[in-house]
Amino acid sequence: MATAPTINVELALISFVEDNIHYIYSPALDLYGYDDNDEGAKESFRIALHDFLSYTTAKKTLHKELLKLGWELKGTKNRTKYVVPQLGALLEKNKSFKKIVNNNNFTKFQEPIALPA
Repeated sequence: MATAPTINVELALISFVEDNIHYIYSPALDLYGYDDNDEGAKESFRIALHDFLSYTTAKKTLHKELLKLGWELKGTKNRTKYVVPQLGALLEKNKSFKKIVNNNNFTKFQEPIALPA
């Protein structure tokens, strides 16, 4: 069985705790995962990411959603590259992200992900 082509990107994730709930948040995708500990929050985020990618791929709306979230598409039909929006630009546009940064202690880390091509 052939593997579907993918595009690899580095996704910035924000980890924070609010009201004893641990969160993992992707400002570039506006997706959350949460649980009562960090590992559970990471797993919850993986599920949310999988569901987002599965749904938008099945509906053929992934490209449209990424553009709506501020991503850029570069390259040719055979060599596509998605460019993740910079966090500074997201702070200006994304009210949820701005609230997290202004009201919480947080940690930023990078996570490689593979998007369907």
